[in-house]
This record gives sequence, C-alpha cells and structure tokens, in this order.
Amino acid sequence: MKKALLLMALFAGSLLSANAQDADHLTAFVKLGETSAQKQLSVRLKNAVEYTAFQMKLTLPTGLKFTGDAPVLSARKDATHQVFCNKIDDQNMKVVVFSSDKIGAEETPTKGNLAFTDTKGELFLVNVTVTDEAYVAKDIAVSEVEFVKKADLKGAELAVTAKGKLGDADGNNSLTPYDATCVLLDLVDSAPTGYVKEAADMDANENITPYDATLILLELVK
Repeated sequence: MKKALLLMALFAGSLLSANAQDADHLTAFVKLGETSAQKQLSVRLKNAVEYTAFQMKLTLPTGLKFTGDAPVLSARKDATHQVFCNKIDDQNMKVVVFSSDKIGAEETPTKGNLAFTDTKGELFLVNVTVTDEAYVAKDIAVSEVEFVKKADLKGAELAVTAKGKLGDADGNNSLTPYDATCVLLDLVDSAPTGYVKEAADMDANENITPYDATLILLELVK
C-alpha cells in the first residue's frame, strides 16, 4: 500500500500545475491535525480587491467543537490587525478582525485601515477538536460574513464557495488515495464529477500542483 502511494507521489512530480479561477472566493476547511482528535478550521480568501477588515460567524457540525482558543491570524495580516472572537458555545463562534489605528501595549499611533497582504491564501486558523469521527465537514456554516474594502471602507458581502475536509478532493468526507488521484486527474484536465478543487489545495496557495497530491499521500502514511 505504502509503495503504491509513493509511486503515485513520484508520478505527481512529472505533471504540470493548474491555476485557480480569478474571482473572490472565501473557503472554510477542516485542516488535518497532529492526532485524530486535534484539528484546525482553516478560513481562506482569494480576493480581487484589497480588504482591510472582516467579520463572520462560524458554526461547526455535530462531531466538532471549538476548543476556546482565539483564532490565529496568518502571515497575510498587517502588524496593525487585531482579532476578537466570541465563543457563543462549543459549536458557534463570532470572529472580528480589523486594522487598528493604535498598536502594541503602548498604543503607538498608526494610520490603521491597512489591507491584508497578498491576494490569496489562509486568513486565520482556529483550533477545534473531534468528538465524533463521523462528522460531516461540509456542514460547516460560515454566515454573517462581511468584508471591508480598503478603497472605500464600505462593507462587501462574500459568499463561502467551498467547505469541508481539507484533502477530500472527491467530496465524500473521507481521505483516501483516490483523493490524490483526483488531484492528478485535474492537472491533466480530466477531473471526475464531484471534484472539489478548493479541498485539493493542501498548501493554501490557490494553485493546484503535484505537491498537493503528495501532501495528501503523506497524510495517509503518517
């Protein structure tokens, strides 16, 4: 079994990459953790315009719960960005992030309202734990979403375009070698019905490559 997986990984290295579509996309995926019970909810944004702030409500499916830890912003944040969260209960959390006009313990003044860097990738991670391995990650709900454009500081509504388990490229709520195969098929323009491109993007760079297939295989042989 492991030999077959490694052969697939070697084959993946010979394929070309595929570019994601050019549009605003907000996605939410359960990221694989160190153990079966330790997971992270990864919220990602690919954006065509600059955003400086956002707010949203996250609702987990039965079988997952928030640990109580605050979300951790990714490297896309500016030094002035602050994150606030309200854990309503084990399965519901509200998150607000904005670029403050003061920074640090001494509240050093800044110009504030600075944009997130880059135009794609992870915005933040929040820790979750598994209470039932049969949870369906596609039941993740992201609602009350509003982003603030840097250009005019007016709210912009964004829809969540994909959600589920990271690596579950065939959308069946389970990670198998076939998910890596789906990634490889996508690279040669023959992705199967039900293929979830966002779930295949293991490294969150909005670009499907053979490395994504390799990362799936590595998770399977841990």
